[in-house]
Amino acid sequence: METIFRSADTRFNTKLGWLDAKHVFNFGDHYQPGRSGFGKLVVFNHDVIAPAGGFGTHPHRDMEIVTWVLSGSLQHKDSEGNEGIIEPGLIQRMSAGTGIFHSEFNASDTEPCELLQMWAVPEAGGFPPSYEQVDVTEQFKTGELVKIVGADAGGITMNQPDAEMFVCRTDSEDTSFELPTASSVHVYQARGTSTVETHQLVKGDSLEILESDPTAVAVEAGSEIVVWAMN
Repeated sequence: METIFRSADTRFNTKLGWLDAKHVFNFGDHYQPGRSGFGKLVVFNHDVIAPAGGFGTHPHRDMEIVTWVLSGSLQHKDSEGNEGIIEPGLIQRMSAGTGIFHSEFNASDTEPCELLQMWAVPEAGGFPPSYEQVDVTEQFKTGELVKIVGADAGGITMNQPDAEMFVCRTDSEDTSFELPTASSVHVYQARGTSTVETHQLVKGDSLEILESDPTAVAVEAGSEIVVWAMN
C-alpha cells in the first residue's frame, strides 16, 4: 500500500469577487506535474460561493459531475430542463454525456454556500446527458461511513461503475470505521479532524492510497470525511 498525503495549504486557489475555490488537482490555469487527478477522479474542488454569486451558463461534455453541498444552498439549472435547489444531505449527479449546458448559483442572497464538486471520467463516451438528485440525510444518523454514489448505494449512480463515493458525518460523538479496499482510494477531510493510519487530517487535507489494505479511520465529533474507492 502506498500513500500520498496532500495538506490543505498545497491546494491551488482561485479567488474571484464571489468565489473562493480550492482545487486538489490541476484545474483551469493551475497546473503542476503529477496533479492531473487520481484514479477515476480528475477534478476535486472545494468552493465557497458568496451570496447571490455563481457560475453562469457553461458547457460540459463526457464527464460525471457530482456535487455535495456542505452548507448553504445551490441552485442548479441545465439545458435538459432540470432545475432544483441542492442543500446539505442531497447528493447530485449530472452526466454531461454528449453535451449539456448548466448554471450554478448560490440560492441565498445572505448566506454563503460551501460545496464539493468532483468530476469522474465516464465508463465510455457518447452517453446522453442525464441528471439525478437524491436525499440521503437519513443514512447519516448512524454516524457510520455511508456509500452515497454507486450501485446499491441508496443514493445516486454514475456512468462509471468502478468509482464509488462514501461520506461519514459526525455530530456530538467520535466514530471509527475501515476504509473500503480498492486499487485507488481518495480520502478528503471536508471539515473537522480525522486520523488515517499515521496521518492526522484537518479540513482541506487529502490522502491518496494505492492498492489499499484494510485501514482504520478515527473521526472526531463534528467532522465530515469524503472517500472515493476506485478500481
